[in-house]
Amino acid sequence: MQSHDVEYFIDGVRYVGHMATPDGDGVRPAVLVCHEGPGMTEHPRWRARRLADELGYVAFALDYWGDGQPLPADILWPTFEKLRADKALTRQRAQAGLDVLLAHPRADRSRVASIGYCFGGTMSLELGRAGVPLQAMVGFHSGLQNSDPSDAANITGKVLVFIGADDPAIPPEQRLEFEQSMRDAGVDWQMILYSQAEHSFTNKDADRPGFRYHERTDRRSWRAMVDFLAEVFGLFAHANVLQRDMYPSATKFESEIVAMTASMLRADAVTEADQREQMQAQARMQLEQQQAQHEATLDQLRFQHEAQLAEWKAQ
Repeated sequence: MQSHDVEYFIDGVRYVGHMATPDGDGVRPAVLVCHEGPGMTEHPRWRARRLADELGYVAFALDYWGDGQPLPADILWPTFEKLRADKALTRQRAQAGLDVLLAHPRADRSRVASIGYCFGGTMSLELGRAGVPLQAMVGFHSGLQNSDPSDAANITGKVLVFIGADDPAIPPEQRLEFEQSMRDAGVDWQMILYSQAEHSFTNKDADRPGFRYHERTDRRSWRAMVDFLAEVFGLFAHANVLQRDMYPSATKFESEIVAMTASMLRADAVTEADQREQMQAQARMQLEQQQAQHEATLDQLRFQHEAQLAEWKAQ
């Protein structure tokens, strides 16, 4: 896996994102990563590297504040409120990051997703609401508010959002409004609620009332995202994720069993066609084994019968 910062410009303003690519040289599904409200930190860069290293995706963590740095605390809230109130500006900055991702020669433009954290999740949803042809949109403790619910009709891909049941920033009324907009638009959507989880449950640096890291929910939501993207892209989940995220406290023996099981699914992602071919080959092998066992049983029965005949004749 390789990763590096990428400089790009929007209306003359400098932004610095982070690109991560898996080993190899073939085209791979592409995933945009949108950071939390405070700004670009190591967290979205690390998520992009995980997507590349563990899942084999080309991933780009965009920057929507500029210079690849978090906003100073004294201007964060007014700057954030300005962006949140301006849907066109939000979509412009999301599209700029997506353009950088899709310009990468290994990005498969037919298999594209956007994931985001906090307002980054909102940004991912806004791409879909703008009619951008994403195959998947994923939001972690994502703001669900939308000034024009009818925009959901523009979403063509699948939607998955993870929400903490105790998140003060995303109250039940907001969840219900989001659900209604998705239902009215006929979107293929999912919302998973996690008990005891507050806002920012994926961010290990979050530790204040209502905004806290929650290890169990972080692990479960990432695992659910892995499965979701594998389904959308038509891929197997990767063995590294199966081993580490599903069984984080496994013994050495248990880890070996999980690794062996995962290797049967193949460590590298394969297409559904490859999966069907594997299943057909396994079925053929099983049939051949059954035929061989059947023939061996018949040979044994013939031998026993001939031995009995020989014994009767000798009498």
